[in-house]
Amino acid sequence: MWEEQKKELALLIGKYSRLQKSIKCLRIHQKQSSKKIHPILPKSIEIKVLNEYWKVMYLKNSFPGVEICSSNDSTVMVCGNVGKVKKCREAIRAWLMEKAKDQITPLLHNLSIELNLPFGKVLVKGQKTIWGSCSRHKTLSINFKLLLIRKELVRYVFIHELCHTVYLDHSSKFWSLVEQKEPNYKELDKELRSAWRSLPPWVHI
Repeated sequence: MWEEQKKELALLIGKYSRLQKSIKCLRIHQKQSSKKIHPILPKSIEIKVLNEYWKVMYLKNSFPGVEICSSNDSTVMVCGNVGKVKKCREAIRAWLMEKAKDQITPLLHNLSIELNLPFGKVLVKGQKTIWGSCSRHKTLSINFKLLLIRKELVRYVFIHELCHTVYLDHSSKFWSLVEQKEPNYKELDKELRSAWRSLPPWVHI
């Protein structure tokens, strides 16, 4: 009986030792992985318009490219050749663009109905200098970076572009319509002009 207990104890000690070694190796790997993350890549993303906060993790594997392999429990997992900084940024931008299409374009549609300002279709882009635009065919193009500013500013951008479906220019009639739909437009317009400075560097390519 004692011999069997000694064997079981030795087996448990062996398993515990291997487990400790595995934990040590994992911690070393995590430290090395975190050191390899380029400082321009985000460790977190605050999506202000939706009141969401996402952690960003990077996992190097055998996949030659870079892709978002999961986005659950408020964590975005970037997988593949994560040493390629530009590819990582492109993957994150693509994820944000899809999020904008799925979650903020409905806000635009609802506002269009509320204000009785119909439009043709909506496109999500990554413009460098504008938040949105309206074509003469009433096609609205909105910037996915709107995800990163507060909801009141996003609403104002949508109102601004929806008013362009009536007046394509920035005439006095246009601004009168904007004021009718948003009396506080001057304050919001001023804040919007400086909102570019609040965007993180990684969002631009």
